[in-house]
Order: sequence, then structure tokens, then C-alpha cells
Amino acid sequence: MRLGAKERGADIYPSYHRVQAYKENLHPPNNLLQISDIKAKYPLQAILDHTVSRIVEMHEEVLCSILEMDPLRQFTCYFSWGFDGSTGQSNYKQKYDKGYFGLHSDSSLMATTMIPLIIVQGESLKSHVLWMNTVPQSVRFNRPIELHFVKETKDVIIEKRDSMKKEIDQLAPYTLKKNNADIIFNYNLQMTIIDGKVFNIIKGINSMTLSDTCTFSSSLFSRVLCRIE
Repeated sequence: MRLGAKERGADIYPSYHRVQAYKENLHPPNNLLQISDIKAKYPLQAILDHTVSRIVEMHEEVLCSILEMDPLRQFTCYFSWGFDGSTGQSNYKQKYDKGYFGLHSDSSLMATTMIPLIIVQGESLKSHVLWMNTVPQSVRFNRPIELHFVKETKDVIIEKRDSMKKEIDQLAPYTLKKNNADIIFNYNLQMTIIDGKVFNIIKGINSMTLSDTCTFSSSLFSRVLCRIE
């Protein structure tokens, strides 16, 4: 395609080597990636810093216009995060380390992901908006944090929740230097990418038939309605 375009006097496509070199900017440094036989994970801090730096790079003009209107150099980045498991994947003849034998299978996969939602000046969502995700339910901005060959059980769900909360508590703001001054980006993460099963386990609700709001059963609601009538 590129050669054909060049023959027609339209050198509009970059070389593959340039594309390959630019792709290195599209993910955190490879030396931060933690890989084992059953899991691949980036540190949460690295994923957040990289995501914010890329968004700010693409919206530098918006950032400058906001700072001209208001000199406050504090921004808040809101993210949603969560995890979900899937089973019934194709089984392959994977050879795991001795310690993993019989405990993990590539037929079950659990993914921990996060999605950037909005970046605002200060903390209020009503303040100047640097960037907003207009398709928050799309996979377009979905960032995988961890992929783990493990079945979604109660213990695994609690472990993933606690592990992520620990990383969130240890997060440091992202600092961008511009015009000899620091611009601080703080992080606000909310666990909203979860299904009913995960929610019930985290809330300690043992039955899917119970309301996740008041823990009452549908039969109890029916009896209450009968008495009212």
C-alpha cells in the first residue's frame, strides 16, 4: 500500500519502523510489566500515570486555555475500575511451574480493568473540564491492569479487591512540569465495573435472590404488599 501510494506521488504512509517505534509510547515501560505462567500485570501507578500523560499530551491546548482562565494547577482524574471472570475458554497444553500445577487453568480468566472518565480542574465536577470520556461504557478507553488464569471464586474476589485497594491507597499524584511550574494530577478511583455476583460477595450477601440494597427477599416483599392491599 505504501509503495503504491509513493508511486502515485503520495507519500502519505509512515514506514513500519516508524510505526513500530511510536508504539513504544502507547504503553507503560516494558520493564514494569510483571509476567508469570498464570498472570500478567502492570502496577496501577504506572497505568494511571501513562494514561493521564497521554490524555494531557493530546489536549495540551485545552490545558493551556484552562490555566489562562484559572491559574489553579491542581487537577483531579476520575476513574472507574473493577474485575470480572469468564470460564469455558479453550484449553491448551500449557506447562505451568510446579507450584501452579492443578491450581490454575487457562479455561478460566479473570481480568482487572479500569476506565478513565473525566479530568477536571480542582476537585469539583462542575469546574473546568480538561477531558471527558464520552463513551464510558465502551471498551475504547478500557485499560487492562491484570489478566489472571484463575477461577472467579469468593476468596479470589476478596483478594483482588483488597489488592487493588492497597495499591489505590499508595498512589502518588502525577506531576507534569510546564513553564517551569508543576501541574499536579490527583487520582480518584471508584469500583463500579462489577456485576451482581461480585457486588453481593463484597457486601456479604449470600444469596442472589436477596435485594442488594436492603437484603430482603422477593417473598418478603410479596407478603408486605399483600398486607398493604
